[in-house]
Amino acid sequence: MGGTRERAGDHGTISAMKILMPLPDRDFDVTEVAVPWHLARAAGHEVVFATETGTAGPVPTADPRLIDGVIFGRLGASLEPIAWYRDLTEDRHFQTPERWSDIGRV
Repeated sequence: MGGTRERAGDHGTISAMKILMPLPDRDFDVTEVAVPWHLARAAGHEVVFATETGTAGPVPTADPRLIDGVIFGRLGASLEPIAWYRDLTEDRHFQTPERWSDIGRV
């Protein structure tokens, strides 16, 4: 999706990419979304999102039980992915996702 730009790194030239992450509107796993988002951004890639309802619906939200660590404190995500999720919620692409049905339309 989108164009690329070149970036020099330890392993030669890396093409920065635009990466699409389809998500459900709510109750997704914090770690499965925030960790890849964080690592892709740290590598210089742009990450965009798509949800079932896109901007017509609410901003996507993770399963709150994974943030709060309910069920005897055993279900929750680790602190680092939770911190990255909080950063993710401030990302403009996360706040304005495309709609699943619009993916690939020109």
